[in-house]
Amino acid sequence: MGASGPPGVDHFVVIVSDAPRQFRGAGLVDGDLFSTFPIQDAARLQRSHTGATPLFAGVPDCANPAQCPAAYGASMFSIEEIAP
Repeated sequence: MGASGPPGVDHFVVIVSDAPRQFRGAGLVDGDLFSTFPIQDAARLQRSHTGATPLFAGVPDCANPAQCPAAYGASMFSIEEIAP
């Protein structure tokens, strides 16, 4: 991954799970290198979210939902880009 600006702080979240997860309900948009949650859409969705689990953790996505593990782990990190 190369820095491509503009200068500022980039925030990342990494999720690990035994089952694939889908994030359609959270408004995830596919990107060239990373997928993103557009900030205006994310704020609107979060304000109206009433689910028992965090909106941006997604939901398990298995062929047999009854046997789909829901557990996941998540971590956040930031990278600061500076002007050369």
